[in-house]
Amino acid sequence: VQFYAEVVEGSTALDSSSKRGMYDPDEIDEENRERKLRAKLNKAFENFCRQVLQVVENNNMTIGQGNEFDIPYRALGFNGVPHKEMVLLQPTV
Repeated sequence: VQFYAEVVEGSTALDSSSKRGMYDPDEIDEENRERKLRAKLNKAFENFCRQVLQVVENNNMTIGQGNEFDIPYRALGFNGVPHKEMVLLQPTV
């Protein structure tokens, strides 16, 4: 089973009517919201992993019998376009 959550909006309107600068308060607020959401989702997933490991241990099962968590290895990541959008692809260990 693989879990995936999209944290940032995939597209941005680039029309000429929205000339937002680098120090635009709305853009800064949006980036802060995305950062907080990313941290919240990371924390929730970490808690989920801990709870699953606890259930596995309580039922005398061991990780490795088909129950394991892959961790993305960011150092080997590269940019690619798997489906109409540029993303960072990362192998797992």
